[in-house]
Amino acid sequence: MNTTVNPLARQLAQAFQAGQRVPVPLELQPGDRAAAYQVQRELLDLLGETVAAWKVGTAPTPDAVWGSPLPQGCVHRSPARLQRMPGSVFGLELEIAFRFARAFPAGQLPDSDEDILAALDAMALAVEVVSTRYLGWPEVPDLLKLADLQNHGALVLGEPLPYRADFPFLLPHGTLRLDGADVSRQPLGNPAGDPRRLLAPFVRQCAARGLPVQREHWITTGSYSGIHFAERPGAVMAELEGFPALYLSFS
Repeated sequence: MNTTVNPLARQLAQAFQAGQRVPVPLELQPGDRAAAYQVQRELLDLLGETVAAWKVGTAPTPDAVWGSPLPQGCVHRSPARLQRMPGSVFGLELEIAFRFARAFPAGQLPDSDEDILAALDAMALAVEVVSTRYLGWPEVPDLLKLADLQNHGALVLGEPLPYRADFPFLLPHGTLRLDGADVSRQPLGNPAGDPRRLLAPFVRQCAARGLPVQREHWITTGSYSGIHFAERPGAVMAELEGFPALYLSFS
């Protein structure tokens, strides 16, 4: 490996490829959000991965969003079958992902957030698998989590639907079931309230970093169900009013 690569990116890549977790490297903690984002980019390069999707969520700082690119090898379509690595964290979250009808190249953004949102084209039910490359998680500093692809393990996307501005994003009805048992927090709710409010700031953030958001990229927007940690193999069914059901199994 190139010796100029950030040592945190190198350590995370090795853990990712081995399916192992490492002690929290406090001495390698990024100094700020920009440094954590740089680790993300180097990590994907070391893994030989391209960006297939993004995740975005509320950040620890007020009125801010944090995001992460999601590697091609971690994005799947329903019905999906996943392999859980021994000793790994395997948290399940029900989410909504969005896709735009156009690309947003760096430096070529619309003038207003409303114009960005007007380009929304499709939405899909999603289940994100929350995972980590750190031992002792979740007691890990936020910037180290951000560098580790924001605790990402896998993303499963359901059948896409045309975007509906009138969808009840604040309080939708649905369930996340594991082996037939409802494991979702009720009522469902996203930490951002309406998850669409994360999209325009995130697109602008990507543009400022020189990262295009491509037309084929899905952006998943945080948990409606809370997180359920699966301790053994099982089958998942996710349902949300108006969406086709999503299925995944893992062993």
